[in-house]
Amino acid sequence: MLYENIFEISKTLRFELKPYEKTLHHLERNNILTDDTLKFDKREYMQSLFDDDFKKLIDETLALISLDQDLLTEVFSEDTSIKERASEQLKNYIKSFFDTSSPLFSPDKHLKLLEQSYPTDDTIRLFKGFSTYFKKFFDTRKRIFSEITHGTIAYRLIDENLVIFKKNIDKFNMLPDELKQQLLSIGGHKINALHLYSSYLTSYNIVKYRFYVK
Repeated sequence: MLYENIFEISKTLRFELKPYEKTLHHLERNNILTDDTLKFDKREYMQSLFDDDFKKLIDETLALISLDQDLLTEVFSEDTSIKERASEQLKNYIKSFFDTSSPLFSPDKHLKLLEQSYPTDDTIRLFKGFSTYFKKFFDTRKRIFSEITHGTIAYRLIDENLVIFKKNIDKFNMLPDELKQQLLSIGGHKINALHLYSSYLTSYNIVKYRFYVK
């Protein structure tokens, strides 16, 4: 079984807001409708720029994390209370590394950062003063970083990816000794123990892991 991606960026909902006929002429006359339509069309592009920064933050942060070996083992305890406690501690530990009060999580401040990074980008300038367009998008992203429930970074790392990592170790240990030795000689030693899991948290290292388990 292949290792999963660390998380999937959920798509924000789109809502089509149509003006009443009575106000349509006013909007067209003042070029408001044209500007709003353009912003709507470009919103997905802007969200991809925001997400690029978020993905960079995730990889830079996860590269600093080393998960407690005892807690990793306890996640697979037959005692439900021990298992749940260890899982919650690990998820809260991961969550603690992300500061959602940073400028990246503010639509207005993040937009200003993009303006500085891409001073000639006309699309970014189009949204100057209109950061409220992205409020729901940022609320969703903040939840991914700041909570431990389904769909968050912490959840994916512990309740999904770690489980797959452990299953692959179990499969490895069930192989015939001769085959295990062959695999160990070509990289199997890098993935066959639970304490090695911290080495495969970032997206770059997940790609390496997938190479080892093919």
